[in-house]
Amino acid sequence: MTFSAKTHRGKLIFLLFINVLSMVLYFPSGILAYLQLSLVFLMLLLVFIHFTLRIEDGLITYQVLFLSLVIWKKELNPHQMIHLTFKRVGWSTQCAVIENKQMLNLRIIHFTPENVFQELALFAQRNGIPIIKSKDYSLLEKVGKGSG
Repeated sequence: MTFSAKTHRGKLIFLLFINVLSMVLYFPSGILAYLQLSLVFLMLLLVFIHFTLRIEDGLITYQVLFLSLVIWKKELNPHQMIHLTFKRVGWSTQCAVIENKQMLNLRIIHFTPENVFQELALFAQRNGIPIIKSKDYSLLEKVGKGSG
């Protein structure tokens, strides 16, 4: 199954607007102008970044895309994974961290559809990957089951 997530575009566009407005009103010069232009360019790039996560039988594929161009791709099989940690971030947001033997750990947060965590737990159970759940995450799971 394929899951997707986007950057917080509303917040980025607001910051982009503020930055462009300050450039127009105050006309920065020297190094500050280059810094603000770099910041505007970076924010424009970040608006178009999105993420995909594909969970298949024996493989998890994580991609970072700019429009439809793949910037970074990581394929993990169960032998590369150390464990899967479920935890809470913020007040009511669930998060999963896939700790692997090489490179960076994958942090799964704000992916849609919402059943990404159930799919990850099922993948881990099928492939014998240890699962760690924080107390806060377990509380969120109980609250989620009670309200649904």
